[in-house]
Amino acid sequence: MIAPSSTSSSERLAPSSWLSPAPWGLLGAIGLLLALELGLRILDPRGVVPYAGGDREYTSLDSYLTTQGAREIAILGNSRPKIAMANPLLTDVLPRKAAGAPYTVGNYAISGAHAEETRTVVSLLLAASTRPRLLVYGVTPRDLAVHEEGQPFARYLWHLQSFLFDRKLRGSYLDAFLPQVLRNEASRFSFLFRLRYETYDAFLAANDRDVIAHLKAIVKNHAEPPPLPFDGAPDPQLMTRDADSSRRISRAAARRYLGERYRDPDWPHTVQEKFLEALARKAKNAQVPLVFVEIPLNPALQAELPPNTLPGFYEVMARVSAQYGAPFIRVSDLGTKFVASDFREVSHLNRIGAKKFCRALAPKLTPYLPKE
Repeated sequence: MIAPSSTSSSERLAPSSWLSPAPWGLLGAIGLLLALELGLRILDPRGVVPYAGGDREYTSLDSYLTTQGAREIAILGNSRPKIAMANPLLTDVLPRKAAGAPYTVGNYAISGAHAEETRTVVSLLLAASTRPRLLVYGVTPRDLAVHEEGQPFARYLWHLQSFLFDRKLRGSYLDAFLPQVLRNEASRFSFLFRLRYETYDAFLAANDRDVIAHLKAIVKNHAEPPPLPFDGAPDPQLMTRDADSSRRISRAAARRYLGERYRDPDWPHTVQEKFLEALARKAKNAQVPLVFVEIPLNPALQAELPPNTLPGFYEVMARVSAQYGAPFIRVSDLGTKFVASDFREVSHLNRIGAKKFCRALAPKLTPYLPKE
């Protein structure tokens, strides 16, 4: 009978640890990511996402405030104040400082924003390396709307602290956006995460020619970055040939646009009212002055609003204004009437209407401008 070996079969089959193959696939992937990170940093040391519409508007703003800081006067809100108080229309009519220099104005209003998104923008502004000295929030009833508004656009701006705050008000269903929050958080430190949408477009392109075209666009956008409204550049929508045009709006079109937006049974006391209060409280605690400015509504749209839309809106704005010491400048305070020809379409002023609005607003805004 053969005597059993003193070494078990399991010991004989186990390879020596120092002979184990290196995880070359993992190391290669890490090396590729590091190379991409280095390449993006060389390509654009600022690391600012080029300005574009849609979700890129949000990621561009986030990257800009993370790296560049804020200008003296910060315009806030959605696409309505983005057009109504666009540069250089507002800057040109504001008085200059005592030394003769103009105030620097950054337009940080972003399309689709409600009070929730604007509160998140204020958080980014107050955390920036250079804080604004005056916040000017252009408001309409839509800032309080919740019906038919879909998922919060704030998710494109959420870092961990803002996400946790919004989760308290909205509930645990926001946990589905946690991966996006973590990517946003990583974008503070990593260019690869910050510019992830651009790199996705390039590497998921349909063919080699598309990949090269995308990569060339990335190089061009960062070597010669397009003008940014955050930097005081004119809004692209005011630079088009039809920027002064006006389109007639039918009653049916206005009703389709409104839908059920202002028919919430709790109107105007929506979750957005809580975000509006939080925004005003944050500005007050940071000792940064806040001024609310009502943006004109297209007469065709205003005629179709449910009866309590504007009274409810004014009720909320008056209460928040008084409670947090944030002045509210209403359209009726401007002494100027806005007619259908001042609007490009159902909801936005055209360039003629925006110039008219800025000229009327400037004297009302002057008392609140930063003092030297």
